[in-house]
Amino acid sequence: MEKEKMSNSLKTLFIDNLKLTALFCILPVVGTALFWPMPQKWMAVIGIIYGAMLALCSLYMICIQSASLAGQNASGKGMAAGYLGRYLMYGVLLFIGAVLGIPILSMLIGAVASKLALFVYARKDSGQSESSQIECQNLNADKESDQETDSAS
Repeated sequence: MEKEKMSNSLKTLFIDNLKLTALFCILPVVGTALFWPMPQKWMAVIGIIYGAMLALCSLYMICIQSASLAGQNASGKGMAAGYLGRYLMYGVLLFIGAVLGIPILSMLIGAVASKLALFVYARKDSGQSESSQIECQNLNADKESDQETDSAS
């Protein structure tokens, strides 16, 4: 079975999301380290990082699955299996974390940090496309005014 390679835009998405997730995890990790009750303090810190890593693994799986859409193996069964596989992974790994004593709330905070990073990335990307559209409109308006000036002369 041939592995599909991620496109540069998917790699950029994943790497940018990784950086933003790390950034969004700093505040909860520091806050937890300073203010969480002592007996489970470090397990809560581990939980935030663990939850963020789970979300990043899920994003990676989505990127790999998206890369396969461009290939020949974009069948409905394959897509459903990938979708179910991601949620099975989430369920099993969250269960294992809970059994190991990692607070569920801290795992969810880590996962939310990754989802927030995706949201920020999407907003940043849409802002760039909107500014590109505005620049194109301004260039077209300048060309039209130049043509009107030339035809009036």
